[in-house]
Amino acid sequence: QNIVAGGVAAPGTPVDTGRARGAWMLTENAPSETAPVNGEDKAGGGVIMRAQSTLARWQLGTKLFWANNVVYIVALEFGHSKVQAPFGMVRLACKGWPGYITKAIAAVKAYHAR
Repeated sequence: QNIVAGGVAAPGTPVDTGRARGAWMLTENAPSETAPVNGEDKAGGGVIMRAQSTLARWQLGTKLFWANNVVYIVALEFGHSKVQAPFGMVRLACKGWPGYITKAIAAVKAYHAR
């Protein structure tokens, strides 16, 4: 969610038409090589719902890939949108991963300790 719509860890994917934000795709086994046909998603809700659907089917051992195939996504990541995400979005969100993993491990341990 931080990469798509923004949050505490990152500003989210910059939005003009919503095409870049709508092109994020979570896939299993291999990264997507295409962008969604109806890719405009200014708020990011459609992307998040698709990702949640993929996660609901996910099974342990299956690789997940998070990709965006619009041709200008690298430019956005490296500050092309100087106002909305001057320091990118993926790199900032990834800085938060150690904390997310620590919380997830603690939740699993607490669940199994019951």
